[in-house]
Amino acid sequence: MKAQLKEMYSLQIPEALKEFLPEASKNFGITIRLMVGVEGVDQSESFDIFVCTPTWIQDQLVLEKYMWGRHMLIVNEYDYELIFQSLSARISSYSGKDWNEVANKIARIAAWEFEDYRSPDS
Repeated sequence: MKAQLKEMYSLQIPEALKEFLPEASKNFGITIRLMVGVEGVDQSESFDIFVCTPTWIQDQLVLEKYMWGRHMLIVNEYDYELIFQSLSARISSYSGKDWNEVANKIARIAAWEFEDYRSPDS
């Protein structure tokens, strides 16, 4: 079973990510929702990743003095194609015997909607 990035968008901006132009392409931070599923199957689940630039991180460190760094992709500037291709390649490199195994691998780089979920029976 192999993972596939099926869709990518942000709840923070109204336009499509392909058309999005941050105020400063080398200084931005945005949460992107990834819809990922099994290759060749229509279903998908959401994973969130924060995409930002080193300049954005530096600015935040000046304001906050520290920062946690899980589920982040750091890029030099906003480039939709680069972001999509790098995420797609990384996600499609994950495979496993079942979806839970695959999704847990993806959850190492992006926050899975069902991460830490436990059924009421467990």
